Amino acid sequence: MRLVEVIRLHLVESFGVSLNMHHYRMVDQSSMMTERLGAYAMVAAAAIGGIEKWQKLHRGGDTLTIYLEKGDAQQNSLLTLGARTGLQEGLTPKFISKNGGSDKECSALQAADFLAYEQAKCLTDWTVKGKTIGRESLFHLSDRQRVGSQTWGYLDKDFVLLSCRIFNVPERTAQ
Repeated sequence: MRLVEVIRLHLVESFGVSLNMHHYRMVDQSSMMTERLGAYAMVAAAAIGGIEKWQKLHRGGDTLTIYLEKGDAQQNSLLTLGARTGLQEGLTPKFISKNGGSDKECSALQAADFLAYEQAKCLTDWTVKGKTIGRESLFHLSDRQRVGSQTWGYLDKDFVLLSCRIFNVPERTAQ
């Protein structure tokens, strides 16, 4: 809980996007999702779009820098997707290594990793284990959100299907 309190002291807002991978894989069986619009790129683009929207509404005069951990195979797909959709509006995420970034950059990634873990744990507990009460640590992190905040998102089958249509993802051909 001490880590949660440190994060809460420095947190302005938290953002998180989760993708139901079961739904993604179902759609991927009949369409070329993995080849055209990977899960990483889809989730990261949705998160960046949400961050940019929030920033314009609440901190319009601030400079925005997006830090992403370097190394995922789909990072080039994210850049391509961002350029195609305008989600990034000229903003290029800064890819850093936890071992190669500044202390400030690495601390931001570590806090983001912790929040992502807590959100994923809550989602898994809810969807797989049927739990209806989240962990206390996630409750303490989420209580800093503004009332009515929509900075945490969940991407389901409908979102994946919509993405297929928007980005003209072709159907798989029968083998």
